[in-house]
Amino acid sequence: MKTGTKKRLILFAVSAVLTAAVIIAVVFTAKISNQTTIRNEFVAKLETEKGKYDESTIVLSNTTKYEAESLAGKLGARLRMSSNGRFAVLYLKEGQSILDVCRDDKYKKHISSFSPDYNARIAEEEESEDIYIHVAKRPEYDVYDTYYPQQDYLNYLNLGDTWKYSKGFGRTVAVIDTGIDTDHPEFDGRISDWSYNATYDKIVRDYDNDWSLIEDNAGHGTAVAGVIAAAMDGEGVTGIAPEAGILVIKAECDDTGAFYRTSDLVFGLYYAIERDVDVINMSFAIEMFNPFEDALQLACDSDIICVASAGNSKSAVHCFPASDPNCIGVGSLADDGWESADYSNYGDNAEVYAPGTVLTTAVGGGYGYFSGTSFSSPIVAAAAVHYKAISGPYEMNEVFIRKLHAACYDLGDPGPDFFYGYGAVDFHALLLEQTGKVTFNMMTDELYDEEGVFIHGHAIADIPEPERLYAVFDGWYYDPQFTDELNWYEDTYSADVTLYAKWANEDDVIPFEYRILEDGTVEILKYRGKRRYITIPDYIEGRQVSSIGFGAFQGESRLRRIILPHYLTNISDLAFSGCVNILSFDLPDGVVNIGVKAFSDNVRLNSISLGTSLCTVGNNAFENCGQLTSIYFPETLRSINGTAFIGTVSMTAILVDEKCPDFISVDGVLYNHSKSKIVAYPAARSSNYALPDETSTVGVSAFYGTSAYSVDLNSVVYIEDSAFAYGRIGRVIIPDTCTTVGSYAFYQCGVLTSAKIGNSVTEIGNSVFSRCTSLTEIFIGKNITRIGKEAFYRDKSLANVTFEQGSRLYTIEESAFNKSGLTSVVFPKSLAFIGANAFMSCNLLNEAVFEEGSDLQQIGAYAFAGTYSLRTIEFPSKLRIIGKYAFKESKLTGEIVIPASVTFYGEGL
Repeated sequence: MKTGTKKRLILFAVSAVLTAAVIIAVVFTAKISNQTTIRNEFVAKLETEKGKYDESTIVLSNTTKYEAESLAGKLGARLRMSSNGRFAVLYLKEGQSILDVCRDDKYKKHISSFSPDYNARIAEEEESEDIYIHVAKRPEYDVYDTYYPQQDYLNYLNLGDTWKYSKGFGRTVAVIDTGIDTDHPEFDGRISDWSYNATYDKIVRDYDNDWSLIEDNAGHGTAVAGVIAAAMDGEGVTGIAPEAGILVIKAECDDTGAFYRTSDLVFGLYYAIERDVDVINMSFAIEMFNPFEDALQLACDSDIICVASAGNSKSAVHCFPASDPNCIGVGSLADDGWESADYSNYGDNAEVYAPGTVLTTAVGGGYGYFSGTSFSSPIVAAAAVHYKAISGPYEMNEVFIRKLHAACYDLGDPGPDFFYGYGAVDFHALLLEQTGKVTFNMMTDELYDEEGVFIHGHAIADIPEPERLYAVFDGWYYDPQFTDELNWYEDTYSADVTLYAKWANEDDVIPFEYRILEDGTVEILKYRGKRRYITIPDYIEGRQVSSIGFGAFQGESRLRRIILPHYLTNISDLAFSGCVNILSFDLPDGVVNIGVKAFSDNVRLNSISLGTSLCTVGNNAFENCGQLTSIYFPETLRSINGTAFIGTVSMTAILVDEKCPDFISVDGVLYNHSKSKIVAYPAARSSNYALPDETSTVGVSAFYGTSAYSVDLNSVVYIEDSAFAYGRIGRVIIPDTCTTVGSYAFYQCGVLTSAKIGNSVTEIGNSVFSRCTSLTEIFIGKNITRIGKEAFYRDKSLANVTFEQGSRLYTIEESAFNKSGLTSVVFPKSLAFIGANAFMSCNLLNEAVFEEGSDLQQIGAYAFAGTYSLRTIEFPSKLRIIGKYAFKESKLTGEIVIPASVTFYGEGL
């Protein structure tokens, strides 16, 4: 090559490098300049609004766990982050303010994710009356029914003055359930003679008004009907729509409340449609199977509003009819609060939420407290009855649904979300507040514009995310120039509004947030794109992509398919949780770790390939993957337990490679000591299931949600935490070989009727049999020394507890039998301590006997408070302490002798 040519090439190369450097410098300078502009504007805003926010905290929006932790470390601040990693607050060190941080150049690149921590309550008080403030408050109406003051759940509906405008008169609600107490005075004159027994296909009026056809033997239907329509007559309780007509549709059930045939319910639904009712309530749930689809479509086409309970399995596995798109699924709020109840299903099952514990009608003309999504559903059904009464019976369902969504009090993440749906039903907003119209201008000829509604003073609840073939949606704006962007689920309105869709080309940028790990590889932190089908690249910045970070794709319901990078080794906690529309995953062979809840709530996931290198699987990794039928683990597997499969109700086989070593830490019935290729599935599908002879441990959540009615425990030694929780097991015999029963072991086994605890168990742990509402009897072995907190809490059918002769029971802890159905109890001589609230609100308890020579020394505060049927008690001579209000409202009569040994007793004995 000639010397001149070489020089020209060198000059060209140098010129190219210099040009690239200049371009990089310009881009970098522009970026810095932009950051400075954002910083200056934000500081100016803070200075203007000083006094309206807490200066010592910073709210992080659109952040990541990594960014939040990094910022906290740099600032020396205390970090508080929500469990899902989507919301974080920095508590600055003393003497430091948000303004100080924002003025410091070191942090200006982070300011786009900063928000001031406004004093929202104070600002709302200073704003106009249009500002929406949601608090628990009584209805604005004088009601004189006897138990109305105890109906606390009405405080959480924002009824306001609804009853001034509607009590449901002229509208009819169909209650498809176990029947009704036809003689209950709360329903006098309002049960239709067109009521129907769906099992026997008989209409009351066709059989000379034979009301026995719909008589309730189980009590469930009576309680549900009372929530909707108990009379406002000065007696008993108040229904939410107290003048509504009731079309009772009874399906026969067994003693546990299980309906004999699903077809009866379907027939009942069709009958209700034929009768042209206004609203249908269905407080039942069937997992993974939807026989109601066609009938619900017909109901929707007929503008009949259908409402159903979400189910009580603490699961996102599809339950029907609640999950059907033509039915409103209702989840439960916890007692006295805005959190989800610990039993409530969620996801597609719960479109809206309502209180889950009610005081309502009971068979025999009585009243009682009931809990579950069964009693949340009729609350929303009553809202629909009022809506039909006020708006007219021919209002289209679509209009009602939109208004219901718009009126809900937002819970959880802003806007409709996986765990709280649209939020809590708000009667006043739905029925009486003014609505407005929003127009969504698609800004393209490819799509039609859409219209929606909002409630004045509220945010827009239903915001579409449109799709086009060659462009991706990039947000809604108030102007077609795209200068003023909508704050989703935050901006509120008092006049009609138009929003404009902005479109972008996602291919122009990398739609992922990521970081470089210590080993030089890349971890994906967040997907910021809008596509349904994505491929995560093998390389970013020339570096291998090896990890999916904490919650990186959590809640990405838009996604339908993800192709993972070839060099992936780690899938972190919650990485793909809540990706509800993904059907399958193929993990590369290099994946070694799957984190906690990594694939949880992927309710449509039906297949997953785990590769050949997998070692560890975190707790709850596949929780609520309800359509998975089988799964195969390679020989490299070293750690997994039963929690990984909670809610995988369709699973029939868990396959573990026969080369897996004996020391694999797979709990309980999943223990692979036998090296069997097919490992027993925790939620056994057969009605009767026997553990293998060699099984010594039933591990954590091993039978969680089991559909087996009975399980032969053979020679089991350990039953670990939550082993049978939420199962359908009907009877339990814990053998004498068993020494340990873990906390929550049989929690909320709703059809469990009897249990016997062997003589080697020394403790009944916390909440072991809590909320086993069908449990009628329990036999406790002689070596039990402790009954833990809430061990039999809310076991409303539990009438008898039998202690083995010579029992060594020493302690009954706090709330152990609180709100249970005990009628009598004889305490063993060895019992020395009864904890606070231990037998509180056991309304049927009429006898409490201490054996002669009892060692009892202490009765805790409120231990027997609210035991209305208890009339007499004889205190043991060794008693030393009687706690505050130990027998408050127990109705004790006659002479009460306090032993001389008592050194302290609180007021209100």
